[in-house]
Amino acid sequence: MDALKREIGSRIRYLRESTPTSKKTQGTDRRRSRSLTIQELADRAQLSADYVGKLELGKLNPTIESLARIATALDTDLNDLLIDLDVKESPKHQAIEELRRFAAQFNEADIRRMTKILRTVMLEK
Repeated sequence: MDALKREIGSRIRYLRESTPTSKKTQGTDRRRSRSLTIQELADRAQLSADYVGKLELGKLNPTIESLARIATALDTDLNDLLIDLDVKESPKHQAIEELRRFAAQFNEADIRRMTKILRTVMLEK
């Protein structure tokens, strides 16, 4: 699980650092544009900078909702955060791949509702 957290954190950091601060700079100027800071990404994703920073360092397990918010803030989709992770052989990776394929068909509001339902179900005894 720690390897997976680190991989996701690295992917978030990579996408954040390659995301221009302005949509005007996308395209050919994208590589030369200034990347987003953790605070800018957190503001766009409506998350705390501390939370985003800890995700990037692999210190927290991200929720699907937070990953969906980050993907939206980075003007990408959830697949870009989860595809090609280096932990491919484990059963956990297979479950994540299945979850990625499943989540791709939903929007952020649907994912929030599913997260709420899952939390309720998981907390019931």
